[in-house]
Amino acid sequence: MFTDYFTDNVTDKVTSNVEVNVTDDVTKAGTDKITGGVTREAKDTFKGNVTEDVSENVTDAVHENVTTAFDTDNSKTSDVNLNATQSDQNVTQASLDSSLGLNGTTPQSKVNATGTTQLADSKAANVTVGAIDVNQPNNGAPNLSSARFEQVDVTKYCIQMEWAGMDFLSNKIQVNVTNNKTQKVLQFNVSASDWKFRVCDLDEEQSYLVKLADPLWPPGEVIETIMWTLQATPPYPPLPRVDYTTEKSIALTIFPVDFDQNTGPFSGFDIRISKLIDSENQERRYRYGDFLLGTPRGYSVTVRPTNTEQQFIIGDTNDGSNYKLTKDTEYVVYVGTVSTVAHISTHAYVSILATTCIINIHVIVMFLCFVVGIILLAYTISFIVWKRKKTRSTSRWPNKMNCCSTSKTAPPKK
Repeated sequence: MFTDYFTDNVTDKVTSNVEVNVTDDVTKAGTDKITGGVTREAKDTFKGNVTEDVSENVTDAVHENVTTAFDTDNSKTSDVNLNATQSDQNVTQASLDSSLGLNGTTPQSKVNATGTTQLADSKAANVTVGAIDVNQPNNGAPNLSSARFEQVDVTKYCIQMEWAGMDFLSNKIQVNVTNNKTQKVLQFNVSASDWKFRVCDLDEEQSYLVKLADPLWPPGEVIETIMWTLQATPPYPPLPRVDYTTEKSIALTIFPVDFDQNTGPFSGFDIRISKLIDSENQERRYRYGDFLLGTPRGYSVTVRPTNTEQQFIIGDTNDGSNYKLTKDTEYVVYVGTVSTVAHISTHAYVSILATTCIINIHVIVMFLCFVVGIILLAYTISFIVWKRKKTRSTSRWPNKMNCCSTSKTAPPKK
């Protein structure tokens, strides 16, 4: 009977009247037992937000008007009336900072946990220790080192994005989508538990600046990237220039393309080559060479985008698919710009004709140089020999004309 009365009456009184921070007027025995009970239960109820040190500090800091009215004799009624008010006198800022790791920032705190008070007669009563609500401080930037924010799908009027690896502090995050041409801004509140979001009713063939942020992040802390709706046709590249050909390769100069944020992302050049089907009909050749619908036939290689002109050699085998060409063959060479959004690519091609050599032009040049060199050498030798012969002949007969001449003396007159 005593046990029932004790449980019904003591528990109700203790539960309804206790708040945080109780110590000054408690007897030593009562304090030790209450402290131990509350500390053990509080750690479980706070679900990781309060450490053991915090539980001890809060418990040790409870004060004022605590009376314990009970008898160790089980024949009498025990009545515990814990009537406490919250105090900030015995809880120092340093103790809370150290236990919570807040580095100088003391949050507004209440205790909200259930403890067990062990009384002197070894009877237990459940105690609700009034309130702790620790607000996470906003004193630093979130950890975004592993953050990922990218476009994963696209249609003519829609953009789909995904994100991962971000520390969200609130239940709702903000997604802002700004049209880079009109500067129109669309704002959305998205559940922080989501990891993807789709925006529709956008302008076709348009770029957007997309920003993602948590309202509890520091001001200006956002993640942003450029996304596009589906691009119909990217800008056409300038016609390439054929620099030279060999038996197995064709050297091209590729010129830069004028891409900007409103014409889609410039993903690179696509170079394709195929043998000319009809080399006799000039009109058909060029019509086939200007083929722009769909993707041209033949194998292709991808060249990185650049803002300056660059040379590319088809058939140099540096790329795994850049096979050697066939000698003395006419080819159609396609150079196209590539714009890739999510997993969809669009192209714009121009084309020219080029013919590989029967033999390597370098071999021909070297052979001609060799022949010309031999001729020049022979001429030089012949000239030197002739000059030496002439010089020798002149030095051997210096008075040839004089020795052959005779002088006659007139006879005396009679």
